[in-house]
Amino acid sequence: MQYSLLIYQSPENFLRRDDPAQRTAFRESWIPYLNELRATDVLVNSIGLQQPDSAVTLRLRNGQRLVEDGPYADTKEQLACIITIDVPDIADAVAWMWRCPAIRTGVVELRPHPPGRRVAGQEGVEVTACCGGGMTAGGKVRRSAELMQ
Repeated sequence: MQYSLLIYQSPENFLRRDDPAQRTAFRESWIPYLNELRATDVLVNSIGLQQPDSAVTLRLRNGQRLVEDGPYADTKEQLACIITIDVPDIADAVAWMWRCPAIRTGVVELRPHPPGRRVAGQEGVEVTACCGGGMTAGGKVRRSAELMQ
């Protein structure tokens, strides 16, 4: 069964992840974890997300388009990464959660995928970098004013 591990980080951890002086230390715990998931054929897919201030939230209310800069939820921890795993049961998924580096400084939420729905994988891809990425168009983050057009 497939599960998604939703990794939530504090603003301080986002800064550590993106600061060139601290990036290497931050990633050192992630790369072995992701490679172990891959080596055991558990990793289906993973993606690190850009900082929450790069998010855009859209709503349609009474026919009116509402576009806001920033994440949907205004909380201390923000969604930083999504890891999809394929394991026999929830006990195995929870065991991988406890090994996740984010458990020490952030929050890890586990969500099962609907029965019969599967995410395509990244078979055989060795992880050499992690974290970052995100919503881009033509190499730049799109802001809310651009999305209104």
